[in-house]
Amino acid sequence: MAEIVKTKHEYYTKHVVDIKAIKPVVTIVETYKNALPMAVASGSTRKFVHVQLKAIRIFDCFKVILTAKDPIKPKPEPDIYLEAAKHMHVEPK
Repeated sequence: MAEIVKTKHEYYTKHVVDIKAIKPVVTIVETYKNALPMAVASGSTRKFVHVQLKAIRIFDCFKVILTAKDPIKPKPEPDIYLEAAKHMHVEPK
């Protein structure tokens, strides 16, 4: 399993310039970045989440970014979403 993860990370690092934004998601982020609290809750590593968000130019839209490297139970448990809501000071609805 460690070899698979290593290969995936090497591939992502090599192909980061090929990352394509999901336009409807970027539109929502850009529309609401100063109007609603938003967070990223990802099962990926912090390094790759940051690289991807920067590549599609929306990194600065999020004050809260939680990843698999944070000491939170991973998906499919709801903990990462509950923690994101806590950091944004919103009810987890």
